[in-house]
Amino acid sequence: MESSLTKVLKYYSFQFWDDHGDPFISSYFGMQYPFFFLSLGFNAILFCKFWGPSFMKDRKPFDVRPICIISNGLAFGTYMIGVLLGIYCSDYMTECFSCFTYDRNSTYMPHICLRYLGYMMVWTKVYDFSIPILSVLGKKEEKITNLQMAHLMFALFYVYTGAKTNPGGIVILVALVDTFYQLLVYGYLVMAAASTELKPNKSFRFYLFVFRDVSIALTFIHQLYFLFQTDCSTPIEVRIFSTAYCGLTTIFYPIDCYMRLRNRSVDIQEINSENQVLTTTKSSHETLSLDSNQNRLIKTFT
Repeated sequence: MESSLTKVLKYYSFQFWDDHGDPFISSYFGMQYPFFFLSLGFNAILFCKFWGPSFMKDRKPFDVRPICIISNGLAFGTYMIGVLLGIYCSDYMTECFSCFTYDRNSTYMPHICLRYLGYMMVWTKVYDFSIPILSVLGKKEEKITNLQMAHLMFALFYVYTGAKTNPGGIVILVALVDTFYQLLVYGYLVMAAASTELKPNKSFRFYLFVFRDVSIALTFIHQLYFLFQTDCSTPIEVRIFSTAYCGLTTIFYPIDCYMRLRNRSVDIQEINSENQVLTTTKSSHETLSLDSNQNRLIKTFT
């Protein structure tokens, strides 16, 4: 006889997605159950934390700058399309404030568009793992934090859940806010990789941080409001997960930024200390060389 825990695991592994999933979206590649996309994210984490550093241990860092320019440029264009389509498909964001499940037999073009947009957003979350992967190949894995990897995995599963069960309604507001933020991030990365002259200054990164934390906090309040609506047709599991995602991101995003800045300051201190040692060693060699030359001159003249 099956235990209650086994029944719960089976339900949320298979039956939940069959009961609440859009049959049209389920027919798309990898969308029937979440295991395919979760396995992609899990393997990316293993590469960034274990396989990649071990592979690069005795190798020189790859020059990933050209790849970064091209890939980040493509991501910037994709997120730009995502923002424009998201605004159109949500009826110019009016549907973001209505707790409903769209009619899956509807021929209304924005609702049809939502399916393709949701599927595209799932793949963009997979693509977001390319940033830490390229950092590993460039031997800059110290910039990768555990919170960053956990957030990427959490975001992938969240977007999959929204696209699978209800790509419209209240879920799309979180997706739009996140898509617009990623648009700014990839725009920053393109300029930073292309040229140091085009790289935005520190104030841009500060405003980007403020926008991210404030916007996700507002979406958390938005999700919290609809969490307790009794007449909402969006599955309660999706609403709980959406509220938890926004709440945890609001809390841990500043912590993750602080950890990255701390790691960066430690790296700068180590580089400065190494340069100081090299400078001291070089000056001592020059002094020894000068002394030896003077001795030679003295011997010659005597």
